[in-house]
Amino acid sequence: MKKIFIAFTAIIGITAHTYAAPSGMDWRNERRPTDTMLQQFDTLKANQRDLDTMSRILRGKVNATNGILKSPTINNGTSIGTDIKAALAAVGPAGAISRTLSDFFSDVLDVRDFGAFCDGIHNDTVAVQFALNAATSPLRLGSTLRFHGRCIVNSAVSATISSSAGLRIEGEGAEIISHGNDVFKFSKAVASGNALFIRDLRFTNAKSTPSGTMITIDGSQNGVGSSQNDHLESLDFYNPGIGILLVGAANYYIANINDMVTTPGASYGLILNGPKIGTSQYFTTNGTIDGWFQAAGRFLTISGGIQGLNITNVRQLVGNDWAIYEQSGVAVEVINITNSYFEANNGGISLPDAFSINITGNTFDTSATIRSPTWQAIVTGKNNEVISNNQIFDARETTSPLISVQGMGNTITGNTLFGLSKTSACIALNTDGGLDANGAYSVISNNACWQAAGINITGAHTSNVTGSGNVFTKDGLEQTATFGPIKTSANIDLDGSSLTFFDTVSKGISLHYDDAVFNKAGALVTVSVNGKSGSLFLDGHIGVSGGSHVCLNYECSRYIYEDVGSSKIKVANTTNGDVFSIDDKGNIIAKGTVTQNGVP
Repeated sequence: MKKIFIAFTAIIGITAHTYAAPSGMDWRNERRPTDTMLQQFDTLKANQRDLDTMSRILRGKVNATNGILKSPTINNGTSIGTDIKAALAAVGPAGAISRTLSDFFSDVLDVRDFGAFCDGIHNDTVAVQFALNAATSPLRLGSTLRFHGRCIVNSAVSATISSSAGLRIEGEGAEIISHGNDVFKFSKAVASGNALFIRDLRFTNAKSTPSGTMITIDGSQNGVGSSQNDHLESLDFYNPGIGILLVGAANYYIANINDMVTTPGASYGLILNGPKIGTSQYFTTNGTIDGWFQAAGRFLTISGGIQGLNITNVRQLVGNDWAIYEQSGVAVEVINITNSYFEANNGGISLPDAFSINITGNTFDTSATIRSPTWQAIVTGKNNEVISNNQIFDARETTSPLISVQGMGNTITGNTLFGLSKTSACIALNTDGGLDANGAYSVISNNACWQAAGINITGAHTSNVTGSGNVFTKDGLEQTATFGPIKTSANIDLDGSSLTFFDTVSKGISLHYDDAVFNKAGALVTVSVNGKSGSLFLDGHIGVSGGSHVCLNYECSRYIYEDVGSSKIKVANTTNGDVFSIDDKGNIIAKGTVTQNGVP
């Protein structure tokens, strides 16, 4: 307080007759007082006149008796609290509750305040549970719980979030260490807006095999449309059995999962479950996943009803399974998957029961060391799928179509597939099995399949399939074939070496185009099949194997063929059989009358 006094003596100009200035001090020559001068200042005493003057200037902020600063006032208003127990604000006419600084600081809890060591040695399970109990108490609405250091949690800790104010957990880079057990289990009471925020934590399972669920959030009792607002951000996971399990969640946001790293074994990054409880179907709805890195294991498992999910900026490396996998028989709709990279040994994305799916701008990769022989990049079902502008690499030995889509109302466009199988289809569309398939159209266009067998379109609704600009090769990149436009009432099988139209009503037209002729002549210009009037235009050869017919009408009731045994070319019809033949030496046999210029 003596230094405060010194400052104010400079302001009010204390006179020399009250006390003498320290000896040897000359303000003109010395910018800084010496230590001796400062010691002399410590002996100075102010008289009552000076104290009265300072008190008047400070308007009562200094106690005139002992020089202690009082609580300051603002515009002559009520003093604000300086004591930690003093009120922050008076109760106003709106019914506000007066809070103290102590109340304010108690909004932020630390697990160490409840006995946690978080030194990576002691078991902190009980302390963490006490901290969760306090943070979710009705007396602490909207609390923040902080973790520091390396906290050991050797059994599951749980809490029910019943307040609309929710709970915020801040890790500040802390680590939660488990030993094969579950860690956080949160349940949501039936309430709107009961938010849960978890960020800046690392979860480590210290066991040698993946085990334990690190974060479980169960909101299944809320049903569709509840506003739960789960926000998980900047989390790391090492060797979990399951990283995050969301049950019946709604309005969730998961971002910046920087590391989801596991050792070999069954490990799942994220499981979304919309369970059916009794006769009620609960959905996991309206979610966003933005930024996820995973090495090994499976990124996403869908095990229940899902409605509305946006996935972007995901990177899955050397996955043991599929990167995204939907368990059979679940309701899945409205999913967008964009700007991601998937590498897994069974395949990329498997959503066979989903509809209204958009898979755009992703990269799929695999390698011979991990690839399953039935590896597929994309599998979807039902209707209204958009598969566009994806790149697929290195699936040489697979026996399955790389893109497999079922149903109608689908768009498969702009995909590029490199280094694929030479025997299996590049793209397969099954027009059966979708919802409301009648009247819906599908488009397959501008896809490039390098080293693949082509496009396979099957089912009862092939008449509603159109396409153009698809390019693919079989044996080498030096020759390409562009097929399109394609529009037919027949099933279409483009296997790389043949273009075949099988009409579903009658025998139809079959055209085989041999690889050697194709590569040398490049003769296929136009194939047009429009009902009964089929036309074929070639600037090369037409090859027909022995015994096969060259049909002269749609029903093939009039035809030409080669009788290999007699080395004759014969003209025949279904009514009279062979009516004309000519052998290799020009000998002619006619069944009827031979005339020349109208004369027999």
